[in-house]
Amino acid sequence: MPAVFVVRRTAQAVERACASMQAELELQVVGRADHLSTAYRALRELSQTHLPHVLVSDLCLIDGNLPKLLRVMKADGHQAKVLVIATSADDALLYATMRAGAHSYLIETANEPTPNIASAMTDMLAGLAPMSPMVAREVLLSIPLPRLPWRRLSDWVELSAILDREPVSTNSILAGGAEHLLLSAIAYGVLIDEIAQRTKRSKRDIARHVGRIYEMLHQAD
Repeated sequence: MPAVFVVRRTAQAVERACASMQAELELQVVGRADHLSTAYRALRELSQTHLPHVLVSDLCLIDGNLPKLLRVMKADGHQAKVLVIATSADDALLYATMRAGAHSYLIETANEPTPNIASAMTDMLAGLAPMSPMVAREVLLSIPLPRLPWRRLSDWVELSAILDREPVSTNSILAGGAEHLLLSAIAYGVLIDEIAQRTKRSKRDIARHVGRIYEMLHQAD
C-alpha cells in the first residue's frame, strides 16, 4: 500500500485529491499541506517508517514553486516518486520541476478541474510518463543534443528498430540512439499515440521510455 503525501494550493483541493485517490486505490495518506512551508515541516517530522512513497503536488503553491520542495527532499534523502499537477504542459517551470526530480505530471484545466490523479499515479509507479514538445525541446537543449530532422520514413524505421533497447547507462541520451530519436520526434510535436502506431508498439511502451528519460536526467544531475 503506497504512502502518499499531498500538497495542493488550498485545503479544499487537498481534500478533493485525497478523496479521489482513496476512492480508486488502496493507499495511506501520510501527510497533507496547502503551503510549501507546511510541507517542509511535515516531511521532516515524519519518521523513517512513515516516509511517503509518492508526493502529489501542484506545480505552484502560494508561497513558492515545487522545485524548492524537491531540492529539500533530495537533500534530506527522500526517495519519493513525484507526480506534478500543472495547468499547462508548456510552462517552462514544468521542465525545471521534471529536471529537479519529478517523475510524471498531469494537466488540470478549467474544463477538467479534477483530473484522474489515481490513474496518473498508477502509471507513474509503473514507470510511465508523458512529455510535451516544450519539455522535449528543453531536454535536448540542456544535454545538449541537436534536434534531429524528423521528415523521413527512415526516421521511423530507425526508431522502431532500436526502441526496445534498454538504456545501458545514465549517459545513453548523450550517446544518441532511441532516446535521442524519441526526444526529437516529441520535440517536433509528434504525439505519443502516433509514435506508438508508427513504431508498432503500445502507448505504454513509449510512455515507459519517456519515464526512463526522466530517470536518466535525475541521475545525471
